[in-house]
Amino acid sequence: MIISSFAKIKCPLAILILTSSLGCASSPSTGTNSTQDRNPATHSASSGSGRQQEGHYDHQHDQDAPEGPVLGKCHVCTVDDVTDQDITNHKAYACSENHCIDTHCLAHQVKSLEIFNLEQVRELKSMGLSCCGAEGKCQQRISMETIEALLNPEDKKALDERLTKVEQSASSAASSQSAHTEVSKLSQEIEGAFNLCCPASGCGATLDKIQGCNAATCSDKTCEATFCYLCLKQTGSLLGLTEGTAEYAAEKIKAHDHVRLHSNDYWDKRPGFTERYHWQITRKKLKEVLKGVSPKERQKALEARKDLLEEKYFWPMPAGMETEAWIKVVQATPESTRKYYVYENHGQNQKKVRVEKTEALHTKERKIELLQNEYIFLTHEGDKKNAELVKLALQDLGGQVLASLDVRDGAQPLRQQVQPLAENESLHPVLGDEQVQVFRTLGAEQYRVGDLIWSSAAHKFREGRNAWDAPDGLNWDAAGGFCRGLGDRARLPTREEYEALGRAMGRPNNYDPDMIADMRGNYFWSSSPNGNNSAWGFNGCSGGVENYGRGFHGAVRCVRGR
Repeated sequence: MIISSFAKIKCPLAILILTSSLGCASSPSTGTNSTQDRNPATHSASSGSGRQQEGHYDHQHDQDAPEGPVLGKCHVCTVDDVTDQDITNHKAYACSENHCIDTHCLAHQVKSLEIFNLEQVRELKSMGLSCCGAEGKCQQRISMETIEALLNPEDKKALDERLTKVEQSASSAASSQSAHTEVSKLSQEIEGAFNLCCPASGCGATLDKIQGCNAATCSDKTCEATFCYLCLKQTGSLLGLTEGTAEYAAEKIKAHDHVRLHSNDYWDKRPGFTERYHWQITRKKLKEVLKGVSPKERQKALEARKDLLEEKYFWPMPAGMETEAWIKVVQATPESTRKYYVYENHGQNQKKVRVEKTEALHTKERKIELLQNEYIFLTHEGDKKNAELVKLALQDLGGQVLASLDVRDGAQPLRQQVQPLAENESLHPVLGDEQVQVFRTLGAEQYRVGDLIWSSAAHKFREGRNAWDAPDGLNWDAAGGFCRGLGDRARLPTREEYEALGRAMGRPNNYDPDMIADMRGNYFWSSSPNGNNSAWGFNGCSGGVENYGRGFHGAVRCVRGR
């Protein structure tokens, strides 16, 4: 509601009110005395002559004789007589009920209007002012068109400037709020880009971090898509298939075959490489999120997620920036540290204690990894020009240039040293050794690695069969009981002992699955549990240690100390 001030008006009850009430906004009465007929100002923007040009409140004209019949006195000042001639000459206004106001009082009232927001401006422009004659009881309106026509140029300009200022202020506030909302939304989308989701169409279930084999299956029972956890490519689906059938096994094998294309193993043992594959997925999402975003909004949204981006090796963020400019920012970013806190178990009672940690940021090694990841992304995107710029920057830092993360493309571990083969981890066949007579029932081939004697394979998979439909395999509990049943301290090997066996057979770079009979195509249990429902096992195809559900039907090798 807009209310005018009347501190200088003789009659305090004579007020002009702009209200949103529809009752006060009713149209003038029809008939010979209509507002439109009585006020030629609605048809002409002419400002007239005489006192309307003065632009201030002045009653000197009150001494003049009225020109023509008097319609009434100005209901605001109650001094001036208003005639038909005043109406014709744009010196006054009268509604159809002959409630009058001269242009001086109208100008004064317009100046005193309290207009603070956009809603009031719109209301004034669309509905005008209430006449409010007859001590405020008149419900007719003075349109904005009539008001502007009656005001002199100076007063009209002042009104226009007031309304424009309010509109601009409201527009600026709305733009600021809109920009804040957009930045907030953009910030949330940046955070959401780091969520890993099931790749199956129509699913979108968020994936938890997994350990072990990267041939994954969606846990949503309405989906059950099989996919690669590294690149999130769907390989098939188990939906509607029965475990133990040939179709079920084929889908599982398809997923495992795809995973091995990346790391030559079912479980990528290269430290940090799983995160690198996911970096590429997130980078592609962020490219879409930041497409078309203004540099100012982009920077604000990224600053809001700086901690997350630094943690995930995304800072400075390349998406949405010119590559050449981004490289300069990376090179100029100084090395720094960040403190964070974790809770660790301490003391005899293993009480959780808050411990401060320090993380090194923007080191040379982290810059190299960031450039390597961006080079791989640009190469896969086919952006040769910018990829070459990143390559040169990478070489300047002495970093290895990678075009792919896959072992088949020559990618090697970057954040680990290859563990040297210990002297006692060489592999020797054992034949006719009385100390391993206990294993004779399993076959004649035994092998010694260090101080352990390894048996030949038992409960291995039949020719042409696999781990998911082989009836000869044993679950984890049965496998442990099988070895103990052989007597003479026979047992299942531990996870660490299988890792040593893998190194003896050439892991990580030259593993030969045919060095020991029946390794290829078989999966062996270790005695090491992994949680309540899983345990570690040995992949005879790759020489890697993997996580299996305890109900899995695996093959068995037993060991015995010398």
